[in-house]
Amino acid sequence: MKDYSGKNIFLIGPARSGTKIIRDVIASHPEINKVPYDINYIWKYGNYNKEGDVLTTKDYDSKINTYIKEYLEKFRSGNNYLIEKTVGNTVRVPYIYKNFPEAKFIFLFRNGLDTIESVIRQWDKVPGKKYLFEKAKTVPVDILLRYGFSYITRYLKGQNNDNYYWGVDVPDLNELSENEKLEVKVATQWKYCVDSMLLAYDQIPVGQKTVVTYENIVEKPSDEFLKILTFINEDFNKDKINYEKITDKNKGKYKGTFTKEQIELISDIIKDSQHKITEIS
Repeated sequence: MKDYSGKNIFLIGPARSGTKIIRDVIASHPEINKVPYDINYIWKYGNYNKEGDVLTTKDYDSKINTYIKEYLEKFRSGNNYLIEKTVGNTVRVPYIYKNFPEAKFIFLFRNGLDTIESVIRQWDKVPGKKYLFEKAKTVPVDILLRYGFSYITRYLKGQNNDNYYWGVDVPDLNELSENEKLEVKVATQWKYCVDSMLLAYDQIPVGQKTVVTYENIVEKPSDEFLKILTFINEDFNKDKINYEKITDKNKGKYKGTFTKEQIELISDIIKDSQHKITEIS
């Protein structure tokens, strides 16, 4: 039997909440490796027939579990710790916990208005060919043939595709009119992801979870990464990470982008979820 005793860290956060740079900073520690891309296609393995990105513990299967573990092991490269972040995981934390009951979870939240503003800028932006090629090299051939073609086609078509969405595919998006304002679509998507995270947070044992916010990290990176590394392993050398690229230049960026009307419209959708984030963070 293969050894899967390595320790897994899952960074859970909505799209454009800082998951990529925070993952990279954590993985700059010499004892932590990372999965360098979102791997939605792996998490969905065996469940491609299900619409959207939501998975529950009912979707668990031991063969699927083995497949996911074997894939993740490719990135461990001898290190005991491996960090992974896929934004679709915001809507399936209990499923991940079922697959990795010993894992640790870092729940990352960012001001909803800033996150939504950033997603809107990405919504109709086609990924670069270099990015798609590099990511494709990490996808198993069987999945690439089944999943990759539709993935690439959807993004290349962009908003010309009636079923287009950017980021996490959540049920509430399907209930909106095609003509609904983009900020409403993105706010609805963000709210679903955050509400799923908040609900799942209570289901993870205390010692296996921590909450961080993007705002605290960009304001006090030294303190916040010390907190994160201590959570992962209190014996880690906390000086061996590089957070020089962390900056607060994007904090509050929505203020120079959104109109007063847009801010009011979005705030009305997300206010309850934003309040709950404040309560746990």
